[in-house]
Amino acid sequence: MAVETFDGWDGEYPAPGGGMVVFTCPSNFPSKFTDGISEHAGDCSCRMSGEDKKERRLARKNRIMRMTGYPLTLTGFSCLLWIASALEPVVYWAVHPGERYANASQEVSAAHIVGCTNECKMENPSQPCLAFNYRESDGTCQLLYGGSSQLVLAEGFQAFVQFLCLTDYPKMKNAKESFEDWKGEYPAPQGAKVVFTCQKGFVDGPSEHTASCSCNTPDVWCTTFALGEGDVLCPT
Repeated sequence: MAVETFDGWDGEYPAPGGGMVVFTCPSNFPSKFTDGISEHAGDCSCRMSGEDKKERRLARKNRIMRMTGYPLTLTGFSCLLWIASALEPVVYWAVHPGERYANASQEVSAAHIVGCTNECKMENPSQPCLAFNYRESDGTCQLLYGGSSQLVLAEGFQAFVQFLCLTDYPKMKNAKESFEDWKGEYPAPQGAKVVFTCQKGFVDGPSEHTASCSCNTPDVWCTTFALGEGDVLCPT
């Protein structure tokens, strides 16, 4: 369980603009979040500049060192990590460990993961930012606007996405495809389904197979067939 500390407020509501919740970890846990990021936080109605955020972050670390003699080690949650801004009810989830989205539309700098989240939502309101990559080591924030995306090696980035699908659905060779609850265009909404049928019948018995978008995890297709079997289940 992560430890919560408050910066700029005392944890009582209403929270002031810029009030921060910082998630840390007991000393008997590893030194980083499971997604590789050294700390996570949530800002109330955050509109601070990057320099303001850097100054606040440095001041908080200095206070910690004065109080304890060493900086607290930070880790992540065992469940899916999500980042939500107070400006709108939009949530971004940490996904695809070891990989990042390839089709970045824009690259900006953000001193903190919360800043990158807010950049994703505020940079171009008319064209929603559905996902982003964030690299804590240098504050690089890569924004993705609409459409689909492939995955590439992380190179220090952590990918975040809304609860939908940007990556391609698994294919089944020789099978006929139809779509339920979407038109086959990306981004695919949560629950979007691809239905596969086979003229001669699938060799494993079912009359149809399906792939569903984000049934359990953001940007992951849940299938009724094992990945890698799509080329052999429908005979020609």
